[in-house]
Amino acid sequence: MSLTSAIRVALAALFVNKGRSALTCLGIVIGIMAVIAMVVAGNGARASLDERLDSVGKNLILIKPGGRSNAGIVLSNDSFTDEEVKALREDPEVRRLVSALGENQSHLAMVSTPTVSHHTSITGGVPAMFHVRKWQIEHGRFYTENDLAKAAPVCLLGQTARQKLFPHRSNPVGERLRVGNVRLEVIGVLKAKGRAPTGADPDDQVFVPLSTLQEKIANVKRIDIITATAVTQDAIPQAVERIKKVLREKRRLKPGVDDTFEVSSVQEMAELAVNVARIFNILVVVIASISLIVGGIGIMNIMLVSVTERTREIGIRMAVGATPGDIRNQFLIEAVVLSLVGGLIGIVLGITVAITVTRIAGWPTLMSPFYIVLAFGVSAAVGVFFGLYPAAKAARLDPIEALRYE
Repeated sequence: MSLTSAIRVALAALFVNKGRSALTCLGIVIGIMAVIAMVVAGNGARASLDERLDSVGKNLILIKPGGRSNAGIVLSNDSFTDEEVKALREDPEVRRLVSALGENQSHLAMVSTPTVSHHTSITGGVPAMFHVRKWQIEHGRFYTENDLAKAAPVCLLGQTARQKLFPHRSNPVGERLRVGNVRLEVIGVLKAKGRAPTGADPDDQVFVPLSTLQEKIANVKRIDIITATAVTQDAIPQAVERIKKVLREKRRLKPGVDDTFEVSSVQEMAELAVNVARIFNILVVVIASISLIVGGIGIMNIMLVSVTERTREIGIRMAVGATPGDIRNQFLIEAVVLSLVGGLIGIVLGITVAITVTRIAGWPTLMSPFYIVLAFGVSAAVGVFFGLYPAAKAARLDPIEALRYE
């Protein structure tokens, strides 16, 4: 019997019990669908993460007040002082490892225009902050060192803040707004940065010189966070350790005492996210593998039932000249066809789920033909592996006994 004829006979045999065949390949469908969906969605998530890291700077270092002991107890929530920032700026080793360093302070307030009021975050910083964070200007200019020295009443708007305060103007440079009793002139609008992974909106901010915030708006001096940019990615570990050493010396922390601040890098957070994603993918593959094994056992079970039901048919075929090899191949083809149909359905559903997930999440859909071919290969392998025993059992039947079977 030719391969084409064998496949046609296999399909006819499977269509005799459509419902049973569909339920049999369900495990294969679920397993292949899970793997395809997770691989495609995972690739999209990693590409999106790389894009976000490029936009914020892969060399970014975050220095935050407050530390935790090994038991997770908060040790301090004190803000940084001007002296600590100055010590970091003047340390020769920090200057060698860090290309820019900027501090900022945040303050929640109601911002008003003649027609609109919006409650948002006022962020005071130094001009270097824009370089450190790689923020780009869309209209106007950044504030300068001169603005910082004079505590100039100027501000820049994030895109969300601009839309809320000036909904009908894409370029409100030159307009004025009020924060409490302070009138600020808009000197620039930043390009959109996109929503942060935490869900926060970094575009919903009004940026002012740090001195303006401290002396005219918040009336308090407090450094909430310090950001720095390492000269290269390879220099990040050294820069982090040096920053920790300078701050420990400035705070007079003795050896063995936990840090009362946190120094972390975007690179570390990215590696953590990748490791979490990798572990999650491994778990999905394990679960999908279990599903494939269950599906394969289902195929073996249904093929054994089929051998029993078609014992007389097998005897007739052998009586008219079919060899044990023909019988074995026939049942093996049926098992492979059943598995491949499940694999094909799983691939289609997996791609559909992946596209849906990536579109909802805003990730790129990265689909590799390699994984589709691999899925087909896995499906065929499952069919061969779990169909081999029923096929061999059918081939070993005695023709005389098979013809007598009722």
